[in-house]
Amino acid sequence: MGLDYLDFEYSEDEDGNGTWDAMASVADKRWHALLAEVHQSCCGRTKTFMAAAHRWRKAVTGTMT
Repeated sequence: MGLDYLDFEYSEDEDGNGTWDAMASVADKRWHALLAEVHQSCCGRTKTFMAAAHRWRKAVTGTMT
């Protein structure tokens, strides 16, 4: 599966604890395409993530579109 929006980065601390960060930056008109890509990437937790993403977007922009 190719990714158009998400960028993943792996890092470790001195003790070898690793973390993955997922980043994306899209224009408003690509928001739903980004969420679809997240859905494809994170299948098991998608509903929870998408609900949180919509709440965040509404808080930041005042809109759900």
